[in-house]
Amino acid sequence: MILGLRIGGAICTFGLLALGGCKVDPGGSMGFQEHCSDLQGDLTCRAAYTDRPHCSLCESNNQGCVVVPPALICQIDGGTTGSDDEGESSSSSDSTGEGTVAVDSTGADSTTGEPPCEVEGELDPGCLELDPARPFCIDAVCVGCDAAGGDEFCGARDPANPACDVADGDCVSCGQADHAVCEDGTPVCTGSGECRACATHEECPTSACHLGDDDPLQGHCFAPDEVVWVDNAAPCPGQGTEQEPSCSLQAVAATFEPEHNRVIRIKGGMPYAERAVFTGPMTVAIIGDGNPVLTGHPVQQAVTLLFEDEAIGYVQGVSVDGNMLTHGIMCNASSLRLDDVRVRGNAGWGVFDFEPCTLDVRRSAIAGNEDGGLRISGGVVRLDNAVVAVNGLGGNSTGVRVLNAEANILYSTIAGNDGSGADGIECTNATGSLRNSIVVGVDPLSIGLSCFPLAMSNNAFDANNFAGGSNIAVPPYNPVYFEAPAQGNMTLTAPPLTPYGGVALWTMGDPSFDIDGTPRPTGGSLGYAGVDEP
Repeated sequence: MILGLRIGGAICTFGLLALGGCKVDPGGSMGFQEHCSDLQGDLTCRAAYTDRPHCSLCESNNQGCVVVPPALICQIDGGTTGSDDEGESSSSSDSTGEGTVAVDSTGADSTTGEPPCEVEGELDPGCLELDPARPFCIDAVCVGCDAAGGDEFCGARDPANPACDVADGDCVSCGQADHAVCEDGTPVCTGSGECRACATHEECPTSACHLGDDDPLQGHCFAPDEVVWVDNAAPCPGQGTEQEPSCSLQAVAATFEPEHNRVIRIKGGMPYAERAVFTGPMTVAIIGDGNPVLTGHPVQQAVTLLFEDEAIGYVQGVSVDGNMLTHGIMCNASSLRLDDVRVRGNAGWGVFDFEPCTLDVRRSAIAGNEDGGLRISGGVVRLDNAVVAVNGLGGNSTGVRVLNAEANILYSTIAGNDGSGADGIECTNATGSLRNSIVVGVDPLSIGLSCFPLAMSNNAFDANNFAGGSNIAVPPYNPVYFEAPAQGNMTLTAPPLTPYGGVALWTMGDPSFDIDGTPRPTGGSLGYAGVDEP
């Protein structure tokens, strides 16, 4: 309903149907001020009312000056004002000659002159119609996303449109944003427009990702100022920057202290004849560029990489090869994840622990280590698309030794290992699972009888006593079936001629790709056991 409002001798038209300015009636007895639309619009408001800098055709008080920008239809240059050629209102006056102001009886907001909106906290159709740049209803007032709370408002309202476009007033996808919106615990912008946690180091291209379940910053990228660059071909000592990298891995590691979060981006080239030790509750990622090779200290009988006393470690794209005196990697009372890592040709074990460790090995190879492949005692180990091959020289060796620990082995190839007992897997009080894997040794029965507590399915074993159900019996290890066992490359040379096809069954949550990135068959189709899906 439109009401007539008499304002002394001023004659005004106002509202959504007829918009105009207030005119001074010379015959009026009161000294009314002219409406801002008849003067200089916003300039008049800024001069007269510092807290009401906008001129609105839809407001009768305070000379038409309001706090926030009015809707387009209430702006002087937007909508139809209904003025005649002289700028006078086309609304008729009453018999007394005194004018009226047409106002909306719905209860307009005193700061905007607009009716209150109704769809609180959401996109309001009425707001959108009034002004597309202010489509949201907050406290019964139409506002843009910036005034509603910016990115925080947008992300809470719709994860697929978490960014506030200040210019347009609307919420948009992270890919359409003109500023960085995916930060902190959701640093990755997805194709669907949402922000999510990082799940790989590649999703944090200049640093690394906090990946572990036990990492308090899981899903965050390491901060840029936590990155140190290392290149042993650079002048010493270096600054640790990408432009002036440090020349020594060991020297950089020695600067890390408990509670630190650090990334070492290490350049390939000449082998690094040094070791690195990480002690205490710190989180460290070592990310290789160009497959750097770490060979250990040339004269100290010391492990090449050591994580101990509650350290959280991530290693990717690095080879830990040729420590001629002892083990390649050691994890004690810590957690360690290996992605695309090669641990080969070390005089001791490939990976070894004295105290319980949480060890996660993915798309990695542990091969040709003299004492054995991997030993876990009292902790948890996960092998996922992992190779444990041709480790041990007989004696007290094996591929995987599980002592009072949990082992979950999936799509892995444990082959060609040589030990005094079971060549492939030895168990003592072990729990866990073994699925979709190849376990064959130099001698048959390469999995120990004490490994029966493991839940086993869809494996290829050279041990008849473990065959049955979805597990099949196959001949002992034959190096001809594999590409380069000594290097840890267990790609199948002639897949149809091997006994490993038609064995593995993919289930939800399993890796979708093999060690080389080939898709695994899904939907109930059987594929190849082990790391290679031809």
